[in-house]
Amino acid sequence: MGSVMQIARRGVWGLALGLGGAFGAQAEDWRSSYTIFGTPGLIEMPSAGVAPDGEIGMTLGGFALQQRGSFTFQVAPRLSGTFRYSRFDEFTGPGTDDLFDRSFDIHYLLMDEGRFRPAFAIGLRDFLGTGLYSSEYVVATKTVTPDLRVTAGLGWGRMGTRNGFTNPLGVLDSGFEVRPFNDFGLGGNVAFDQYFRGDAAVFGGVEWRVAPDYTLKLEYSSDAYTEETADGTFAANSPFNVGLTYSPRPGYALSVYYLYGREVGFSATTYFNPRGADYVSGLDVAPIPVAVRAQDRAAAASWDRTAEPAGEIRATLAEVLARDGIILDSTEITDQRMRVRYTNTRYRAEAQAIGRVARVLTQLAPASVDTFVLEPMQRGIAMSATTIQRGDMEDLENEPDAAWTSFARAQIGEAEGADGLVDVAPTEPTFLWGLTPYTEVALFDGDQPVL
Repeated sequence: MGSVMQIARRGVWGLALGLGGAFGAQAEDWRSSYTIFGTPGLIEMPSAGVAPDGEIGMTLGGFALQQRGSFTFQVAPRLSGTFRYSRFDEFTGPGTDDLFDRSFDIHYLLMDEGRFRPAFAIGLRDFLGTGLYSSEYVVATKTVTPDLRVTAGLGWGRMGTRNGFTNPLGVLDSGFEVRPFNDFGLGGNVAFDQYFRGDAAVFGGVEWRVAPDYTLKLEYSSDAYTEETADGTFAANSPFNVGLTYSPRPGYALSVYYLYGREVGFSATTYFNPRGADYVSGLDVAPIPVAVRAQDRAAAASWDRTAEPAGEIRATLAEVLARDGIILDSTEITDQRMRVRYTNTRYRAEAQAIGRVARVLTQLAPASVDTFVLEPMQRGIAMSATTIQRGDMEDLENEPDAAWTSFARAQIGEAEGADGLVDVAPTEPTFLWGLTPYTEVALFDGDQPVL
């Protein structure tokens, strides 16, 4: 496989040299978009782009002949995998039954894009399914200007059916020039004897970011839809595809295409990264501001329990935190210190919940309290303890490096025991029951397919 990859690199390098070698632009904030197949790329053809590490993308797309639902996971910074469920209308000819098919892809980034060098990638499409989309490719992508990106590649299998030529890997072994027939049956078998064999063909395209939210795509496809043409269900009148992708916010994209000189296609993609926050910055409700104590109150040595009863403080704290999706479990209040146990039900990042709770405490804790101890809980168990000095919060509220400095000054350790804590009465019943009808989706049932 190593020698195959070297030859593939040379072949695509020759294609990409004229596209990217003379330009010095590099991709920075322009992420790869998803194809109708649910993989990073152009329209139907792949590119050498990859998604951020850990990203999960889900795409629904297709046109009159085929509809596809894809799930793509960026397994590692260079490796992604795709599972796809497709519907082929009138699979073997007009008036025949539809076919529902599963397929799997892998895509690996061989080389990052450099100032003058394009990015290189290699991939297998439908390598573990029934082989209806079975293809292999090597591809290069170069960012020519901050808003213009070009792609060129060599494809085999289905991607080698339009204007194919003798496989350049035949210089290694004449066996690469013939792609043996393989009866995949119901799928699930890896056909090593087919990969990168048979005729090869060139594909490529251009992506132009015409506006921050819009990307125009022009693609030359090397898929001639040979089987569909022979069955009389589809004829690719032109190798060129045109598309427009609209992505107003991170997390989703909508695309419309004109395919093969005859069909209109659509795709919708949503993507997220479990390593990131639930929401894009700025979409959360603003947190409660930090309350800064007057100097005379901050210097108080004790807390007036008559003016500020502990029960009222706990009740108000529970009510305010509940608005942020945080359930107050128990508190311990002394003259100089306040310890709080709570359960975060809203924020993916526990640090964000800690910040919200601490801000509320600056508003409600007695003025003499200088130290906050926050103990987040899961399933009734305190996980850790974060100790924050109230004076630090007051001093750093409007500082440009407040987030980092606050983290550096905070102390994180094990949660303390339950001694001294006073439980807060639950705001909702601890036991709920009911009867309600429900429906469920059964995926991939051959007798009752979803798509």
